[in-house]
Amino acid sequence: MKHTMDFPVIPASTLNIQQLYRQQDSRQGSKPLPFTQGQMLQGTITGKNDNNSYLLDIGGKQLQADSKALLQIGQKLDLHVTAVSPRVELQVVSDPLPRQIGATLHALDGQKTLLQNISQLSRDGNTTGLSQAAKQTLSFFSQSAVQLNPSAQQSSAPISNALLTTVIQSLQSNPATTPQTTRHLEVLLQTILPAFSQETTAANQTGQLLDRLSGSTSLALAVSGKEQGVPIALLEQTISSALQTPQQTLQLARQLVSLFSNSQSLLPTKELQTILSLALSLPSATQNTTIPPDGQQLQQLVERLGLNMEQLFAQNKGQEATQTLKFALLELGQQLTGSNIPSGEQTGQILQTLELYQMLQLRLASEFLFFLPLPLPFLDQGYLLVDKQPEQEDGKGNESQENSLRYTLHLKLEGLGNLRIEMQQTQERLDLRFFAEDRDKMIFMHEHKEELAKWLTAVDLGSTQFFSGADDPAKTLLQKITTDSAGVINTKA
Repeated sequence: MKHTMDFPVIPASTLNIQQLYRQQDSRQGSKPLPFTQGQMLQGTITGKNDNNSYLLDIGGKQLQADSKALLQIGQKLDLHVTAVSPRVELQVVSDPLPRQIGATLHALDGQKTLLQNISQLSRDGNTTGLSQAAKQTLSFFSQSAVQLNPSAQQSSAPISNALLTTVIQSLQSNPATTPQTTRHLEVLLQTILPAFSQETTAANQTGQLLDRLSGSTSLALAVSGKEQGVPIALLEQTISSALQTPQQTLQLARQLVSLFSNSQSLLPTKELQTILSLALSLPSATQNTTIPPDGQQLQQLVERLGLNMEQLFAQNKGQEATQTLKFALLELGQQLTGSNIPSGEQTGQILQTLELYQMLQLRLASEFLFFLPLPLPFLDQGYLLVDKQPEQEDGKGNESQENSLRYTLHLKLEGLGNLRIEMQQTQERLDLRFFAEDRDKMIFMHEHKEELAKWLTAVDLGSTQFFSGADDPAKTLLQKITTDSAGVINTKA
């Protein structure tokens, strides 16, 4: 019987690889290993030349490694790619949590489309069997996808056009909506509801329609019986009374009415008349004006992700837990189990992203850091780190230091690239330090410092400074979840 021997591993030993291979590998046409940042690998120590020199096998490739760490022949290493430039840097992983984080860190690249994917899932997934709380949660995130997306708000096709187009396309094939169209109408109505003042007729009509759509698989738009339908003349009167409606919206409204004019047997339903009336009465300012997200909106979005769902259940706060995105996705995933449809895979991917956020919170808490993801459609990557251990000079705290909070935004934006914003806030002021990824972008940011300050905060500013040297947000996370040690391995042929 063969026995395997476990070797002790110095925690977080670092391997710096020059990615040079044996001459025989080059003659045989072998290609270098395709290292990518965040990748998890396994390697084996296959030989030792002197005190600090080892042979390391990764994927059948032999590399020569120099290290101060005590390594043994036959020792298997779990390795995490923490950098790929200027040299590949690997880190020995002994804690399973960083290993799990490294295996799913690629999900950070999907932050920009997270809300959009949830909105698509709400439209295309089979959500009819979900609880009311889960449906409301998916609707909330679908609405947020529109409200927090500047490009969607500035679209040339306003929401009223989207409502009418959806209804027209549905009527051209069926008098009643399909489950997919029903969910799409529900999302659109959830989006326009805040545009109407409370207790108005339009607000009440929108609420009643949402109640009608909730839990339904279809909505009748046309009927054959005169006693159940409304006269076409009533739709025409609704259009003629819309005095300030954009021309494109009026054209769609007339196209909708023409579908019934050409039919001898079908009449519009009362629900269809209500949708037409809402589309024509929607305030134009809501359709074309960008609504910047505020702090309260972002806070609600992050809180409802469900990163503390398990904790809420443990605290007997089940009602709050069931109103989170994670709970809704788990419920939907259970409903889709065994079905071979794209919605099932998409549900799993979004859950994986949420679990990555949870693991990052857990790991960084040991470093006295609170991790807050920012899955916003205008950020390629984004998160906030809150330092929960305020700095104290000479080991002595004072009232000013104790009331001081330090935040760091790590962002990746199209055009600006990597951006780090360090903020230190007291009761009286906020000090800002901007770090761009290079000098040219630092100068550009300095020229727009007043706009940047307004974008970040409304409180009085103290000092504002600009520097270069911002790293990729994912790379920064990798550096924080692993702890460097003196064990460095330099590999060469």
